Amino acid sequence: MIIVSSLFTEVDRKPYIQSHFDFLKEKTAKNLIMAAGRKRGGEGGLMLWNSDDPEFVRQQMQEEPLYANGALTFELIDFDTDFVSEAFRAARQAETIG
Repeated sequence: MIIVSSLFTEVDRKPYIQSHFDFLKEKTAKNLIMAAGRKRGGEGGLMLWNSDDPEFVRQQMQEEPLYANGALTFELIDFDTDFVSEAFRAARQAETIG
């Protein structure tokens, strides 16, 4: 699985927020993103991608409106899921990408 950890830049993100939400909704509906949300400190967010392919996720993130407009930077964290609930395992196995 891959976590995308993002940080906001100094670029005004307000013009791109709705497009950002649309991006998240689309990727979540396609089971590409399992979960996403803001970091509690407000400095960025996290996305849990249903993929084991960092290049696939990096390519998808090129379309992310905040990133594409310079309002966001991100880091990929690639990890193995050694312990997961049965519900999570079933959801992930439904359509793992990459």
